[in-house]
Amino acid sequence: MKGIYLRGSIWWLRYTPAPGAKREMISLGTTDEIEAIRLARDVLARVGRQLELGRESGEADRADAANLVARYVASRRPDDLSPRTIEQIEMVLGGFVTHLPKGGIAALTRNRVGEWFAAQKNPRTAIAYLGIVRRWLAWCVERGLLRLNPADGIK
Repeated sequence: MKGIYLRGSIWWLRYTPAPGAKREMISLGTTDEIEAIRLARDVLARVGRQLELGRESGEADRADAANLVARYVASRRPDDLSPRTIEQIEMVLGGFVTHLPKGGIAALTRNRVGEWFAAQKNPRTAIAYLGIVRRWLAWCVERGLLRLNPADGIK
């Protein structure tokens, strides 16, 4: 079975709990391979059920997007940005993530980004925020998480 491995005399499971999440490794606590496979299947089934429950409510999609925002911000830290700029990026993207449709960034459309943009009160602020969102979505495209940037073409 893919993902299980022997460490010393104990079987372990390596898996990714959700798309874009950090890989996890847990001890299955057994020396028997057959038992390890059964336990691994149980763990993966439980993780799958939790993921499905989160998807039904849309919370998992927002959590996945929030994880992507954190990865994006971490990738921007070496760019010599001021702490205030980093705070602003986190604030804007954190607010944007709360408006994602069910399905997360994969379900994001140009119309949905346009609605978010139109809902901003100050036009100058909206333009600045759109630039931050556009750069984040471009970063997602570069990493193969999106095929196209839904913020492109919004003026």
